[in-house]
Amino acid sequence: PARLSTSSCASRHAAATQGDVCKAPAPPGAAGRPCVGHRGPADHQHAGLAQHGHHPGMGSDDLAHGPRSHNPRAEGQSKVRLTLRTGSCDASASPACLTPSAFLSPPHVHRRYQRREWVVRRSLARMSASAPRPPRIIIAGAPASGKGTQCKLLVEAMGVVHLSTGDMLRAAVQEGTEIGKLAQGYMESGQLVPDEVIIGIVKERLQQADCQTQGWLLDGFPRTRAQADALADAGIEADIFLLLQVPDEELITRVVGRRLDPETGEIYHLKYAPPPSEEIAARLTQRADDTEEKARVRLDAYYSNIAAIEDSYKDVLQEIDGTLAKGEVFDLIMSRISSGLPA
Repeated sequence: PARLSTSSCASRHAAATQGDVCKAPAPPGAAGRPCVGHRGPADHQHAGLAQHGHHPGMGSDDLAHGPRSHNPRAEGQSKVRLTLRTGSCDASASPACLTPSAFLSPPHVHRRYQRREWVVRRSLARMSASAPRPPRIIIAGAPASGKGTQCKLLVEAMGVVHLSTGDMLRAAVQEGTEIGKLAQGYMESGQLVPDEVIIGIVKERLQQADCQTQGWLLDGFPRTRAQADALADAGIEADIFLLLQVPDEELITRVVGRRLDPETGEIYHLKYAPPPSEEIAARLTQRADDTEEKARVRLDAYYSNIAAIEDSYKDVLQEIDGTLAKGEVFDLIMSRISSGLPA
């Protein structure tokens, strides 16, 4: 719109009375309509705009950036030249008259922006309604199957909330929730936290806003049939259940070869990811439970638990070859997710 403000223009607008009838040419159907936003002697504005095919209904972005720079190609296509004259202010001769800081904001401009804002909000609402719902993923795998690595890659790629029972327990205790206090009592006494407490913490966490909007990735949960049944009873269903499959002997090799750098916390592997220097290699340590005997005990417990819950997720189960390189495993996971998630 012609929002013009120079000393002469502003004084003429200020002296005007509201509701004068436009005497200048106006768009079809607008004859005799009160000048909305151009009060008093606004005829010169309507005439200048109507002469070149413009009228007060134009969006402010049509003029807000001042006169366009000369473009030979554009001039070849169109000879239209916008000239706005307001008393002593000649917009074509004085580009400063069209700078954004010099414009007024007539009421019709505000109405125009209000409608645009409403249209944008309605479009966003429709896009949101038609967009896929946030993903709900469960990932499982034996110790040393590469589950932790794939969880990190999934979070980076999809923006889902990564949830492990250990992290959720610690967060609930730190936040001081009722169920967190209950879990803290068991942990401080050296007892295992019962299923019902863990299930309560998981259900509470999944109801939080980030999980509802971003989606979630449950890492190694549920572990038992009771936990799986409790999630189902609460109406918490996964879109896909990813199961990393790695042969036992490969798992044992991965576990036994792991080493920890106590200074940096970095984890190396003597075969697959050796330390970069002799100095680092000399200070590496092995965790007490990273032995073959203890690894086999953990594997037996894992197979017992996974057998109990596989049936609960058979309709969304996707087995993934965990012996591939981590990049290939991730690509395979993403292809299964893209085909398995509901639209």
